[in-house]
Amino acid sequence: MRLWKLGSFVLFFSCVVGLSAQTLTADFTTTVLDEGPNFKVVQFFPVYTEADHYLWDFGDGAISLEMQPTHRFNSVKKHHTVKLTVWNDGEPPIVHEKPNVVEVVKPSFANFDGYEIVGPPGLEVVFTNLTGGSAQFHEWTYGDGEKEVFRHGTKRDERVNPIHVFRKDGVYDIKLKCHGQGGESSLLIPGMIYIDSHYRYRRLKLVESGATYPGHSWDNLIDHQVHGSAGKVAAKADDAWALFVFTDGKIHTLQKFRFLADDVLPNKWMTNIVNEYEFWVSTDNVNFELAYSGQATGKKGKWEIVEFTQPTFARYVKIILVSARGRNARYIELFELQVFTNDPIRFEKEIQDNDENVLQESYELNQNYPNPFNPRTTIDFVLPEDAEVELKIFNIQGKCVRELASGAYPFGKHSVIWDSRDSFGTYVASGTYLYTLRVGNGQNQQVFRKQMILLK
Repeated sequence: MRLWKLGSFVLFFSCVVGLSAQTLTADFTTTVLDEGPNFKVVQFFPVYTEADHYLWDFGDGAISLEMQPTHRFNSVKKHHTVKLTVWNDGEPPIVHEKPNVVEVVKPSFANFDGYEIVGPPGLEVVFTNLTGGSAQFHEWTYGDGEKEVFRHGTKRDERVNPIHVFRKDGVYDIKLKCHGQGGESSLLIPGMIYIDSHYRYRRLKLVESGATYPGHSWDNLIDHQVHGSAGKVAAKADDAWALFVFTDGKIHTLQKFRFLADDVLPNKWMTNIVNEYEFWVSTDNVNFELAYSGQATGKKGKWEIVEFTQPTFARYVKIILVSARGRNARYIELFELQVFTNDPIRFEKEIQDNDENVLQESYELNQNYPNPFNPRTTIDFVLPEDAEVELKIFNIQGKCVRELASGAYPFGKHSVIWDSRDSFGTYVASGTYLYTLRVGNGQNQQVFRKQMILLK
């Protein structure tokens, strides 16, 4: 009997000692309580629950002495390594570390850029997807009724940067919506694409300018990048001006200009945005005329448009940023400037050796076609030699309503289209109109006239 009791005690003692050795561990398990873009809330459970002391190191600078702590992880880094140290009084500590035990999904931040944002119908625009985070699906809406969806990790991923053709006149809002493990995010850029058959967007080239903040030069004003720090000019407040010239070097009739004072992205430096400004024009880079002065509204993502009500001619344009929103701003910011003209569309035909115009011995002004017309018609004229040309439209009262051609033209056949608008861009009324071609100078000048009918 005594032997049995002694054996039972030994067996019990051995089990207790064995159990103690087996459960004295720093291992742990986890349970996710909540998660979303940029965060995850996790509760931790130690396997051994009878230690005197617990020390948790969550790998993000935070620690806890609780036995079953709850911790919120943010996206300081994507993966977090957690370490647990347990010990009893008078005993050495036991440490267990689990690398990358918690993964925080980064949110998707929809972002994109586009170039060649102004042009005629048929304009092909390449969009650059700058989205960050964990987005897997990218949904593009082009504002013209068309939509495309792309997915990362597939063969279709090669077209995450889509190409879209805009075929009709209009101002189009572009939207990118992204979603994935990091949630959903979207970016809308109102009026990003401008398609116009009648008015031409003219490219500008920087001639000279005042001082700017490093990396934010005046070239950014004409680079077609309409948002983000890389797409803006930050001009020194006391030297905020720039001179541009049309890249073709020609004098144009200005129809309007538009600019973007602030983009659609969050911007804490709101006081730097342009407030007052001036727009000057010149045909010779010597004599400048103030074409417009005003105050920007500064609405985020909204193009501000100024239309000219009087004939305004320019080869050079100069913009002066007079003031910013903040009184003490050291720099004045502006994102984009675009200039449009209403010059008549002109097509020139290269003369080949077998062309009938080679045999042309006199000037010729042809009848417009179609005639009657509404609203566009084509006027052809033929030159037997290079000559100075002036082609104008007159109403029956003898008032000039539009100049279609002016300057030196090479010999051969030329075609000019009139869209039934006057010099101010306004459609004229129905009726009979005269068009006059003047060629040559001085005593050698010749004049040709014909009639046409606009019938609405």
